[in-house]
Amino acid sequence: MSPTPLAAQAFFDKLDLPYESAVLGDVYYAVPQPALPQRLRISFHPTDPGHLAFDGLDVAVLQPTGPVDQVTLLFAHHATFTARDRAKGLRPGAWAYATFYPPPSPPRRSAPPPWAGADVTGLRTAITRYVEIWFPAPLQLDRSQTAHQRPSTPAPSTGRPRTR
Repeated sequence: MSPTPLAAQAFFDKLDLPYESAVLGDVYYAVPQPALPQRLRISFHPTDPGHLAFDGLDVAVLQPTGPVDQVTLLFAHHATFTARDRAKGLRPGAWAYATFYPPPSPPRRSAPPPWAGADVTGLRTAITRYVEIWFPAPLQLDRSQTAHQRPSTPAPSTGRPRTR
C-alpha cells in the first residue's frame, strides 16, 4: 500500500498515543479501553469542503451504532505550528497560519510531509484528557480492607426531629 498524501501514519506515529490503534487511509482508530464498546477516531479537520487545507484534528467517540461525541482540536489553539509559522513570518489570523496543505498529486517522493514542523505536544495532551473523560480507567477496589476496617455509615440520629 502506498503512503497517503497526508502521511497520516507518520503523523499519528509522531503523536504517539498509548492506545491499541490502526490507521486506515488518513484516519486513526483506537481502542483506549478494550472492555468498553466505544472507539476513538481521529481525522484531519479540513478548512473547506474541498479539503484543500487542514487546520486541526477531528476527535470522535464512536459507539457500535455511530458517533456519540466529536470535538475539533485546532492547530492554532494547541501551538502545533507556532515555531514553523514564526520562522515563516506568519502571525495568527494570517492566511496559512496554523494550517497545512496536501501535496500536489502525485506527491514528490523526497518532499517532507505536509505537516512538517508540527509540535504535537499540545494535541497529545488534549487528546489524552478527552480520552480520560470518555474512557475512564476501571475502578480499582482495595480488597485488602475487611468489612471491620471500612468506614461505617453514621447511625441515624435518635434525637427529636428538628422543627422550624
